[in-house]
Amino acid sequence: MTSTIKKLSHKDLSDFWEIVTLAGSEGYNPNHKKPRIEWFKKLMDEWENFGYYGAFRENKLCGGMAICDYQLNLRSSIINISGVGMVHTDMLHKKEKICKDMMLYFIESNQIKNTNILFLSLYLIVFV
Repeated sequence: MTSTIKKLSHKDLSDFWEIVTLAGSEGYNPNHKKPRIEWFKKLMDEWENFGYYGAFRENKLCGGMAICDYQLNLRSSIINISGVGMVHTDMLHKKEKICKDMMLYFIESNQIKNTNILFLSLYLIVFV
């Protein structure tokens, strides 16, 4: 079964936070949930080239990732680059190739946009 990958809305961010904290290295602390979700919302609203994407199976969020597009000056030529980070899968859905589905979506969507360079980042940081 393949996953359906789509951009997350504000209502999906609570489930996304659960996946990130339980599958990631942040450690689960319910006191951090509300400020972290507000941070996610702020990034989504203020940066048009940044978004959180989720892998859905049977309308349930099973994985998520952050994608950000940039422009880079490479030897006086502006090129498009795209980065992916925060790639996490729900612990109940490990070994179901959800991460593979998300990475294939990332690669294929950037092929359509003719992006020159793709990179994987442990921490996808948006610079102000």
